[in-house]
Amino acid sequence: MEHDIDMIDQLIRTTPYNKLSKEELEIVSAHIGSEQEYTGLRTLLLAASSTRTLEVSSRVRSDLTERMKAKNQHWMVSLWAYKTPAYLNLAVVLALVVLTWLLLPAREVVIQKPIVVELPGKTDTLVVVSPADTIYIDKIIEIKVPVFASFDSKKDPQPSTKGSTLADQKELRELLARSSP
Repeated sequence: MEHDIDMIDQLIRTTPYNKLSKEELEIVSAHIGSEQEYTGLRTLLLAASSTRTLEVSSRVRSDLTERMKAKNQHWMVSLWAYKTPAYLNLAVVLALVVLTWLLLPAREVVIQKPIVVELPGKTDTLVVVSPADTIYIDKIIEIKVPVFASFDSKKDPQPSTKGSTLADQKELRELLARSSP
């Protein structure tokens, strides 16, 4: 039965009544009936299956497009696209700035007063060298260099008396003398 219906549908779409074979005529007459009904069904089915495009005016098309966009748009987009007057937007922005300024905690103003402590002078030794391959000590110049330090804390720093000793300088001279070719 279902096979016959599919076959009748295909026959109606493809073959006119006068070109049907004897077997096809038997099936059509058993299910449909006369030639007039077959022809009527054929014209109806062919007219329904033909695709036609109807032209729509540009005004109607643009209106329908806008309505579809508005209907299918996300709620966040519609919230941001809400039209408000400029003075109202300015008032909202100013209110937010004032509320932010009032609600944020005030920052503490820290005034730093540096404490200058004069430490005792330190003796530095200046070695004057001649060519790079050989070291000759021509002069030893001692300079008193004042050292200043500033601290933010209230404790007095302990003066440092640590410096380079003559033994350290002697070892340095020997090391430099050994490394030269």
